[in-house]
Amino acid sequence: AGRMLRPCWGAALAPRRGLRGLATAAEYLRGLVKVDYEALGSDRTALRDDEQPLAAVRTFLELLGSPHKELKAVCHVVGSKGKGSTGAILSSIMSRSGLRVGTYTSPHVVSLGERVLIDGEPREDDELLGYFRAHEPAVMEAQERTGWRLSFFEALTALSIKYFVEAGADLAVVEAGLGGARDATNVFDPPGLRVVVVTPLEREHTEVLGDTIEEIASAKVGVVKPGTPVVVAPQSSLALENLVAAEAERLGCGGVIRASRECHVAYSVSSEGARDYMFALGGAEAWEIRDCLVPQFVAENARTAIAAAAVLAPGFGVEIGQADVAGALRGSGLPGRFQVLGGGAAVLDGAHTQRSARVLVDSLLDLFPGRPVVFAVAMGADKRPGTFLGELARARPREVVCTAFEGSLKEGGLLRAAREAGLAASAEADFGKALEVAEARAAEVGAVVVATGSFRTVREYLLRRGAG
Repeated sequence: AGRMLRPCWGAALAPRRGLRGLATAAEYLRGLVKVDYEALGSDRTALRDDEQPLAAVRTFLELLGSPHKELKAVCHVVGSKGKGSTGAILSSIMSRSGLRVGTYTSPHVVSLGERVLIDGEPREDDELLGYFRAHEPAVMEAQERTGWRLSFFEALTALSIKYFVEAGADLAVVEAGLGGARDATNVFDPPGLRVVVVTPLEREHTEVLGDTIEEIASAKVGVVKPGTPVVVAPQSSLALENLVAAEAERLGCGGVIRASRECHVAYSVSSEGARDYMFALGGAEAWEIRDCLVPQFVAENARTAIAAAAVLAPGFGVEIGQADVAGALRGSGLPGRFQVLGGGAAVLDGAHTQRSARVLVDSLLDLFPGRPVVFAVAMGADKRPGTFLGELARARPREVVCTAFEGSLKEGGLLRAAREAGLAASAEADFGKALEVAEARAAEVGAVVVATGSFRTVREYLLRRGAG
């Protein structure tokens, strides 16, 4: 699929050596490997039954000293939705209980360090850049040995595992990429692999994972190893939850823990933009967590994280308490995933499909009932704005300010689609000017400014306004 190296290894690899002038860690690593799954397009179909990418990752790990075998404990998180949120909450709970926790997640919004965290803190870009430079010879040798160009994600996965070992992590929470059995993260075995978490599944990436939900479940759950407990998040149907459980049992897992049965959650409105949540784990006393500025879907992900924490805690001799869960729920948000700023002055969300727009609007209506909304929207050139903007119309926004960034849909095209969806809309070619217009309009009516349409939209907002 365009990733095999030519037989003349030295000549093929020479252009990727000596990349000392690149500004960021992400640019440097991309310069070393020059392959990303997103760039493969339709050629990804060739990877569905191909073992070579994972074999190349294992070779790279061996050259790094097999750090995947040195990690003290690993929680592997797979699924279609909620992986990042579930992993972040779980990491925070375990860190607050006294462990040193490494977290590997994706994507990043502004800095690559958002993907590689220790106790919830992203690594500095300069630190990662130096780390990648130090291990450049191993990257090159792995590609020479296997004749396979590592992708950006594959290389970053292996290097992050090595980093967690050197950082002295007690636990690594590792989020899979788009797959499972053949994902670059599927390198862990017991006893280090302590638990696998399966978040909600849906039909996605069919060119790689398979055409049916059964094939997708098999691909995702394929990371399960004999004897490893599996925590299954509540699924869209009982039939799908049963399917996931059956697949885990077929692979010889060490028991299935269903979060829908193990951890119960209820909530009530405490004030505009906040909720009181009640979590009950098994037969234990319920934990009441008041005034949380998080939407209901995050609390649902927390159910799964709490169930996974209950599996992990005894192995470390720690107990999970209300303070751990409360702190994690309030403080483990991810950039661009319904990120609430300024106590509700702005919301940043990387939604870019009709489905994700629906979740965004549901969350806005849940947390800010009756409050006006002004959207600032920019979308990638390959997206379909009509259905996306149609979902935003459910929020009855006062205005949609259409804008653009490099390589995006033109603001004029977005404006036409917004008006066709019956929305009051305007357009500004300059992203910074668009934010000013949206903020001014919001100030007039006491509205929430919502920047959405892509993670690049969130990035552009944060670069101009910061996260404060």
